[in-house]
Amino acid sequence: MTILKGIKLTDKKSSVSSKENLQTIENVVDAYNKKRIEINVNYSKSKTDGDQPTEIPVPAWGDPEKLASFFAPTIEDLSVIVGWRGTSAKQVLLATRDIHLGMRELYTDMIYQVGRNIYPCIIASDNEKQYAGVGSMFILYLKDGSMKRTKAPPVEYEIYKNLAHMPLGIFTIISPYFLQSTIGKWQSQLRIMADKIDFAIASIESESMDGNKATHYLNMLNCTRQYIQNCLDTKRICVKDFQNYCQSMLPLVTAALARAAEIQVIAAKPQLEEWKAELEAMNQWNETYVVIPTVWPVSGDNPRQRLFQQLMNEEHFKTHVIISEMPRDTEECFNLLGRIVGDRAAARIIFGTSTAGARSMVCALSTERDLVSDACGDAIEKIFGTKLQTPAEMACQNVTNNSSTSSLISQLRARVAQTNSDEMKKTLLHTISLMEQEEQENNQVTSEISDMIVCPVTGIKFSSANPF
Repeated sequence: MTILKGIKLTDKKSSVSSKENLQTIENVVDAYNKKRIEINVNYSKSKTDGDQPTEIPVPAWGDPEKLASFFAPTIEDLSVIVGWRGTSAKQVLLATRDIHLGMRELYTDMIYQVGRNIYPCIIASDNEKQYAGVGSMFILYLKDGSMKRTKAPPVEYEIYKNLAHMPLGIFTIISPYFLQSTIGKWQSQLRIMADKIDFAIASIESESMDGNKATHYLNMLNCTRQYIQNCLDTKRICVKDFQNYCQSMLPLVTAALARAAEIQVIAAKPQLEEWKAELEAMNQWNETYVVIPTVWPVSGDNPRQRLFQQLMNEEHFKTHVIISEMPRDTEECFNLLGRIVGDRAAARIIFGTSTAGARSMVCALSTERDLVSDACGDAIEKIFGTKLQTPAEMACQNVTNNSSTSSLISQLRARVAQTNSDEMKKTLLHTISLMEQEEQENNQVTSEISDMIVCPVTGIKFSSANPF
């Protein structure tokens, strides 16, 4: 039996030797096959009477029925199993999925690189080691690779904030046992907290510090220590008792937060103003981005955000201050910056400004609005029979349709000043920015609008000759 007859021997010098080697291999294979002992099994794939059994030779070393079952499927049956890419329709799906996954890999790399190509950038960090949750550190990153860091505020700032958090700390320990407090590990956890408070009290009493500050600190610590001791002595937790403790602490906490905030602003103001002056001298302040990593409870309004509201004009603040819960460290802050600013550049370049739909896509990809929101709104209106209107559209519905670009910008600014919605302000200010940018590029202002186009984001009409 010749099992390797398809092999071509091209080396003339070794052709004789190669033929001998092939013959040797065939002999070995023949000998191997002859030593295998097989038995014939009448195997039926289906056990019904109508299915005729087939005689299948199988090795004699195992369960004949089981081994025969491995030969029962047709090649077509097996092809369906291993041909996981499926039919033409599934091939298209998988091919486009491969494109999408490849694009996402490239996109991930793009936002990484873009995020490290945007300067100046200030990260108002809340994740600095030993300062997590304090929110008092600012780092300025410059294009030449250098960085500047604000000095930490005086220690009183952090002490006041730490002590003001005590009622919440007690709440996290005892609240799970509000309904049943006779059993549980709350007692051991309160004892640990009591030991920490005792150490803090002893530390303050051993230090010579300002009498008013020391009294404030000790009043907060002693009030909390007394409440803990009452819980341990009575071996019970009562919601009413906890509320009474909190009411006793409230004036002390209020004063502590007021003093902490004042200390933070006093410490940060001159340092941030110095940075602003330096960047203004280089004509870079209005291009400076600020990333404020935060958590949801303070993502809508926080001291770091308010500091930059004082240092920036409103448009600069709304478009260049990024507040997000996502970043957990500096690297993720830069990635987020790359995603947001990179998306804005991509949106303008990819979609352009030639149509209402294109302009809406630019605005959507440049803000927190999903790119498919317009299409989703159309689908909802079609299927549900209900028209959805965004806050910005509602705010602009009374804007005069026949007006010049400069007048529209003025009216939009007036709307910005009147609204309390951050989402609406961001959308309006971004629209204003696009309008002014396009107007500057074209170096002309349209005084009257004849052929009107409606902006889908704001509901405002623009000249088709000068859209944004």
